[in-house]
Amino acid sequence: MLQLKNNTPFAASMAVMPNEAAIDTLYLVVKATFNIGKQWTLVDKQLPPTEVDDYWTDDENSSSIKYASDFHTGKSCSDIIMLGHAYVANNQQASQLDVALRVSKVQKTIRVFGERQWQNGHIGPAKPFKTMAMVYENAYGGVYTIDGKIVDSEMRNPVGRGFSGQRNTAEMNGILLPNLEDPDNLIREFNQRPTPACFGASAASWLPRMNHAGTFDDAWQNTRSPYLPEDFDSRFFNVAHPDLLYPGFLKGGETVEITNMHPRGNLKFEIPHVKLNADVSLAEKQVSPLFNFETLLIEPNQLKLSMIWRAAIQCDKQAQQIGNIKIKIAR
Repeated sequence: MLQLKNNTPFAASMAVMPNEAAIDTLYLVVKATFNIGKQWTLVDKQLPPTEVDDYWTDDENSSSIKYASDFHTGKSCSDIIMLGHAYVANNQQASQLDVALRVSKVQKTIRVFGERQWQNGHIGPAKPFKTMAMVYENAYGGVYTIDGKIVDSEMRNPVGRGFSGQRNTAEMNGILLPNLEDPDNLIREFNQRPTPACFGASAASWLPRMNHAGTFDDAWQNTRSPYLPEDFDSRFFNVAHPDLLYPGFLKGGETVEITNMHPRGNLKFEIPHVKLNADVSLAEKQVSPLFNFETLLIEPNQLKLSMIWRAAIQCDKQAQQIGNIKIKIAR
């Protein structure tokens, strides 16, 4: 009888589902959440891995993802996600501010602007701000509608702002510009289409994720359904901004530097170095799958950091013969 014994102080879950090759597979998912401080401590309540995508609002069509699902067949590399608000230092105001995140060799900077509007083809002055939500709703993107019907959209971020669609200069008057921009590709013209700038997660129906989903056509329906298409690409499950995909999998111990994402100043720390082991009884034999550190989730406003690992064992027709599962921290 399948039983999970979690000998770690973290949260752990399991699921059996077909992998990309349509083979029944046991997946083990572990999530550890720490307080960021001079010493690493665990938060009082360890939240479990996220079962389904959790959005900022109840309307999934007009909201970006807050926490992406941790239940899938595995990522191609580590995602780096950062959530929260930018803060101007010393409780002051500013019309623009650079927010930066560096994890080892991976680095991304976003220039944050106060509210701006298009004025006769020109960018109006930015209003001062103290804090700014670092969400895709404030990045470049959006949809163009006529009489309530969507006729054009920015599929890299349909919930954003600044997308001109088929509008001309006069029709863009009063339209809000993005608050979040890439400082190396700032918007100059109303019909520019820069890559949306954010530290958050993209949705399954957005580009470039959607390009990796594979082909769901009549041939798939007749010969493959309900399994993933043969041309499915595991990059589909990577939700981080393309600039925040780690080359390979994080190991722990990497240096993190965060600028202007906490009211008390900038943050610098090393990711906790944690290694997990699992022993799984399968058809009268012991199997020890490897864990990949798939997601680094940083919430600097709350001084929290989460690490999410996944391990997989193909069990195919032996799924009913999975016995005890023990997860522990390797010494």
